[in-house]
Amino acid sequence: MRCFIAVEIPEEIQKKFNPLYEELKLKHLKAINPKDLHITLKFLDEVSEKTAVRVQQELQTISFKPFSVSLKGIECFPNRRNPKVLWVGCDSPGLKSLSQQINELLKKEFKKEDFTAHLTIARIKEKVDLKGFIEKYNSLDFGTFICKSFEVKQSVLLLTGPEYSNLKKFHAV
Repeated sequence: MRCFIAVEIPEEIQKKFNPLYEELKLKHLKAINPKDLHITLKFLDEVSEKTAVRVQQELQTISFKPFSVSLKGIECFPNRRNPKVLWVGCDSPGLKSLSQQINELLKKEFKKEDFTAHLTIARIKEKVDLKGFIEKYNSLDFGTFICKSFEVKQSVLLLTGPEYSNLKKFHAV
């Protein structure tokens, strides 16, 4: 099963992306379904069911307090000349700390990753000029929310795009 660890975006924040999505459609970009918006803390890739259960058991040892996450500005990976992923920046020391705890906990079994806090909003399959779009929304504030949980999620790749399901949710203390 294909799995990752993520923070879900609350519905009130998801709604703030609707006007942006109308513009993304005009540019023929593959926008992420608002209900699927999440911030990936760690991508596990393909794992066995046994490994997924073990990871969930290990993650139960993580303790964190609720923290705020601010979503602001638009950028892209790998660069503006050849964009492949359009994302919103996430400002949150709590996200970085949680990601570090997860990486440390799972380091024996999974490669340690550098964490760049971001919220993917679209994937880009063909060459498109997004310079004006990025400049227009670069300082837009999408809001702040309090992160009170994270999830282990399964991703099933379908022709229509990925379908996500929650395997286990972990709550702040």
